[in-house]
Amino acid sequence: MSRQHEIVTLGGWTDPGSDAQRLQDRILELVRAGVPRRSFGSDGVLGFHGLWWHEPGTCSWWETRQRVGGRVTADAFRDAVDARTADGRLIEVWLARVGRRQPAHTLLIPGHAAALRRPVTRARGRPDVLAREPWAARLGGGR
Repeated sequence: MSRQHEIVTLGGWTDPGSDAQRLQDRILELVRAGVPRRSFGSDGVLGFHGLWWHEPGTCSWWETRQRVGGRVTADAFRDAVDARTADGRLIEVWLARVGRRQPAHTLLIPGHAAALRRPVTRARGRPDVLAREPWAARLGGGR
């Protein structure tokens, strides 16, 4: 004897937004979080001990690009950074050289300049957003 039961589905899928929107949000999330440096503490335990590769509010371009993961093309990544720069939520900065190395290309959340380890030598962003940064006047823009 077989009994059949009615099966129903309640609810629906939430709209995840566009791929471009998700990528833009992910980039902001990564830059806000920074990159902690895992190390062995005095107790010999591997973990986070207050050291950072990149402080919260800043992350190198390449570190962010790698941490986004997935199959994100270089063009899609650039477009996402440009979109967040255009809406004033992100600034691209290049930090002073160390020796013969290339200047560090870094993504910065506005207002987090104190997290940068070296002076800014070049910046890209909205003029009104850049003007509020402490280094803007030195670079020829700002207040």
